Order: sequence, then structure tokens, then C-alpha cells
Amino acid sequence: MLILLLPAVACSFVSGGLEFSHEATDNLYLLASKVVGQTTSVGPFIHYEGPLDLYYEGRFSVVEWDRDRLFLDNSVTLQKWSFLPGVGNRNAAYVKLHSFFPTTEEIYRHTKLTLGDSLSIYLGGTYQFASQLNLTYQIHHSDSVMDYVQPAVCASIAIPFPYMFITPQVSADIRFYGEERVPSYGIGTDFHFPLTIEWSFLCSVFHHQSVPPRDDYYIPDSYVDDPFFETDVLRQMSELKVVLSRLLLRHRSQLTVILHSSVKDFFEVENLTRRDRTLSVSAKFTKSLNESLYVSGEWLSSFNSSTIEDFDCTKNGALVHLGLTF
Repeated sequence: MLILLLPAVACSFVSGGLEFSHEATDNLYLLASKVVGQTTSVGPFIHYEGPLDLYYEGRFSVVEWDRDRLFLDNSVTLQKWSFLPGVGNRNAAYVKLHSFFPTTEEIYRHTKLTLGDSLSIYLGGTYQFASQLNLTYQIHHSDSVMDYVQPAVCASIAIPFPYMFITPQVSADIRFYGEERVPSYGIGTDFHFPLTIEWSFLCSVFHHQSVPPRDDYYIPDSYVDDPFFETDVLRQMSELKVVLSRLLLRHRSQLTVILHSSVKDFFEVENLTRRDRTLSVSAKFTKSLNESLYVSGEWLSSFNSSTIEDFDCTKNGALVHLGLTF
């Protein structure tokens, strides 16, 4: 029976691929105590298009070729498109299941289920309005980390101006950790300058703010000194991102340079107040070798200054990607 089904399944795959990547860095964990290391990853992805679109993305990573430092990252998304009256107007309802599973470090293991709806319409045929509503339930496999439920909504509108687009955006969400609630909101704007067919310039500013929890709100010790849990104790963040992109049509390649700056304040934990200032620069060059094969190289340098000495750090890293699509 399985053999008879294989041709039908194979014909259902519209596209897919496999990406190999390798990163060498002087700071694996973004801490003051630097650890030099390398990470190698393999990432398969598949897209099936039908009455329900199916997306699968996986990434299997190993640090320093140590089998005890293997990370399995998988996500599956089911999505249903609905096309609305008018040119370009559409809506997508989706459900996404994401799993992150380190083979030995139980504290990082979690499973996330997201139900969402994404709407994109043109107002008056000119202004593109987009909104997204989702509900997330994240389960952690370790008793020392709290599960949470998070409803969230965001909206944006792209306003055309001569030689540029301005896209203001707002967002709001609330995390439920048992009986505790931590609401937050965000506001920002994108300034996009499509200079020519080949040149593009984007400037983005954004501010995120969380409402402080009660004084007796319990924050697990594991959240205090681990960058992996930063979003769980983030009180506010202001960031600026500048992206310059050059598309080299003749050479079937693209060069992208990104400058990112942020200031983060965190909830007070164990009478410690933490503020981080981060500046990073990255450059990525992608080359399409043929219709199904591409290669890219990336360089990243970042600097973080913190009021807590353990988080003062710099990082430099080089990444190489090789991708195959079918």
C-alpha cells in the first residue's frame, strides 16, 4: 500500500530543498567568558501546495561535532488561503507546530503551537493594510521553566510617497504564566526607499514595552543569566535597523549589509538591574549558481555593553551556506 501511495505523495511536492551551513565564531554563547567554536547545520524544507498549503522547515545543528550538543529544530505549518474581492486582497488562516529539542540540555526543550490569521488588503487601491492575529501556547519540558499562553495582534499600513514607502505598525500581546499576566505593546515605522531596480534602502525603528509584573512575581533563576530566556524578562527595547541591498542581476547575486542597534532593559531579578546596549554589523553575499543551487557567505560583528559584567561581550563570526532547491 505504501509503495502505491509514493507516486501520489511525490507529485504533491511543489518545491523543497536542503541547506548546509557552517559557522565559525569567537563567542558561541554571547557572554563575557568567550567560547570559540563552530556550528554545522543541515536544514531541509518542503512546500506542498494544494487545498491546504503545507510547509515544513527543519534544522539539525551540532556544535563542535559533539554528539552531546545536537539541536533538533522542526516546524510544520498548515495554511489556508482565501482570496477576497479586489486586486491583491487575501487572507490566510494557519496553524503552526514548532519543536526545539536539544539532545542533552533539557532546560531548552520546548514545543510551541500557534493558531493565526493574516490579512492583507489594499485600501482605495493604494494603501496596503496588513494585520495578523495569533494565539500561541508554549510548553517547556523542564519544570524550572514556565509554560505560557500568548494572544497577540499586530497591524501595519504601507503608505506610498514619491520615491519611498512609509509603513507604521503597532502590536500588542499578553503572556499568561499561570495566574500572572505580562502585557506588552510595540510601535514602529519602516522607511523603505526602492532607489532603483538594483538598489534598495530600508530604515526601521521600533519600540517594545512590557508592563512590569507584581512585586511578588516569581522569576526562575534560570532566566537571570542565560541569553536564551531574554525575551521572558525583557521590560523594554528600542531598536534601529538599517538595511542596504544591491541586486546584481547580471551576476545573479545579491549583497546585503545590515546595521542594527538596540537598547534593552530587563525586569529586576535578585535586586539586579540590567541594561544592554548592542551594536552589530553584518554583510551577506548570495550567488545563484544555477536554477537549483546557490551559495552565500556572511560576516557578523557585534558589541554588547551591559550593566552586568557577565553580559559584556563582543562577537565575530563567519557563515557559509550552500543551498539546493528542487
